[in-house]
Amino acid sequence: MEWTTVPSDVEFLIETEHFASGGFRKAFKAKSLTKGYMDKTWFVKHYLEKALQDIEATGQTPEEHTRRVVQGKTLAMNFAKQLKERE
Repeated sequence: MEWTTVPSDVEFLIETEHFASGGFRKAFKAKSLTKGYMDKTWFVKHYLEKALQDIEATGQTPEEHTRRVVQGKTLAMNFAKQLKERE
């Protein structure tokens, strides 16, 4: 998994009711209308207004914050995979 610099449009039908929420975002289930993305259920997360204010206070954009979150989770998954392989 990696970020791409090539933009692509992907359409989603997002459920109106969120199924989970946390300190920063609400999560919604979604289905894609775009070829190559239709075969899975996706999760779309919307930042809460308070979270956007907090992100802005740190000098980041929501995109920069999201990128850091994804990078951190990817790193953690890599460490977990390496530890599992050692067993």
